[in-house]
Amino acid sequence: MSREKASAGLAKRGYYVTKIEADDGHWEGEAVRKGIRYEFHVNPKTGQITKLERDRD
Repeated sequence: MSREKASAGLAKRGYYVTKIEADDGHWEGEAVRKGIRYEFHVNPKTGQITKLERDRD
């Protein structure tokens, strides 16, 4: 799955992706939704979001 498709999957859920990169076999990045920052991981083969949690920084 391309970076664009991974970002589009999050956008469909209302997230604006601000950073995305390949890391340890998955897409990893940061997104914003309703003014709250999140960190995420996306499986590049299935498109499944495997991690989505508020950024504590």
